Amino acid sequence: PPPPPPPPLVKAKAAPPAAPSKPLFSKPAAPAPPPSSPAVKKPEIKAASPVAAPKPVAPPAPSFKLPELSLPTVTVPTAPTGSVVDAITGPGAIGLGAGVAVGLVPAAALIALRSFLVSGRDSRQ
Repeated sequence: PPPPPPPPLVKAKAAPPAAPSKPLFSKPAAPAPPPSSPAVKKPEIKAASPVAAPKPVAPPAPSFKLPELSLPTVTVPTAPTGSVVDAITGPGAIGLGAGVAVGLVPAAALIALRSFLVSGRDSRQ
């Protein structure tokens, strides 16, 4: 069997007696009157005389000027004058035609190559 535990070095003090419990629904006690203080004189506040001090004068407000803005003028576009042939043979039309050609030629070549490759080897005999 294990040895018994050593005895405590200091004896525990007994618990203090329980305080009397208050009833759950009791009326609150009346507030205690304020403690009496020695007689102290309160300083009297005197009203200011009607001619106390001159009113301060505000400094003049700084002057500023808003920047002047003007709205841009808008003109109504007009239809070009001239013949349709001038519009077709103008520099804008020539550049548009060249751009279409530069884009369509390689695109057509790539589509033809893809169609050829997808068709399969059996059909090329």
